[in-house]
Amino acid sequence: GVLFWFAVLGIPGAVAYRSIRVARHLFPAGTDQRPAFDTVLGVLNWPAVALMTLSVALMTDFDRVLDRFDTRADRWRFPARLLDDLAGAVCGAAERDEVDAESAPLADGLRDGRQLARRVLALWLAVVALLLLIGVIA
Repeated sequence: GVLFWFAVLGIPGAVAYRSIRVARHLFPAGTDQRPAFDTVLGVLNWPAVALMTLSVALMTDFDRVLDRFDTRADRWRFPARLLDDLAGAVCGAAERDEVDAESAPLADGLRDGRQLARRVLALWLAVVALLLLIGVIA
């Protein structure tokens, strides 16, 4: 979220997003202000989570991502937890050609997570490079 709002609005956008996140955590769960901060944070997270969902679907198994997306009741709200579910579906159920008997499951999960992050970053680097080439970003 911070990187998305930094790209859109610059430093004020990143500071505003981070300030709202910190303010949300300052109020306990039972206070009256907490639902308001949850709503604002949900609105601010929506475009970032939507773009990340699209990029994960494009760079991995689209059908598996779509199946996991369709099973959620709150899928069109694009909650931040959706990215955890998608990463679990893509990385956890990925078929491995090389199975190392000595590697721990945590190490496999970390390796898969790094691979997923590299794929998504490669897509966004290509998009930014394309935007630079056509002159949208100066």
